[in-house]
Amino acid sequence: TDGGVVTRTSQQLCERHNCLDLLEDTVPELQAEGKTVVLVGTEDELEGVVAVADEVRPEAKAAVARLKELGVERTVMLTGDNERTARAVAEQVGIDAVHAELLPDEKTAVMQDLVAEHGVAMVGDGINDAPALATATVGIAMGAAGTDTAIETADIALLSDDLAKLPYL
Repeated sequence: TDGGVVTRTSQQLCERHNCLDLLEDTVPELQAEGKTVVLVGTEDELEGVVAVADEVRPEAKAAVARLKELGVERTVMLTGDNERTARAVAEQVGIDAVHAELLPDEKTAVMQDLVAEHGVAMVGDGINDAPALATATVGIAMGAAGTDTAIETADIALLSDDLAKLPYL
């Protein structure tokens, strides 16, 4: 590229050698699978693509379904992850709405809007979740993997990371 624009020479080389179109095909495809994509290279050239993904907890889908059975009207994901990745995970688990690519203060702003509509319970475990946990009607920290800040900020700290405990709570 030349300043982010594909040069004519590069375009012709790729047409002749059937290059992968990382930005148009490969990266979006990996993100749609719920993966975060990292481009790896030198200052001069791209050397490779690495796709990483957190494993969705096996009990997550069942926990969300049980919450809905118990009357939770709407589930919302607030995440710093990229939009495509977040939507793929939300679809897999049964989450109703997604707010992605959020910084901690943006999570808090979304939480304020949600709380203005109705009572909100928020589940989180990271330091980036702490301000939004404090803003929620009820903040719930996942204790075993949670950061000290999230645990101290939340109204409730679960002592295990078992999502199946959420419907019980």
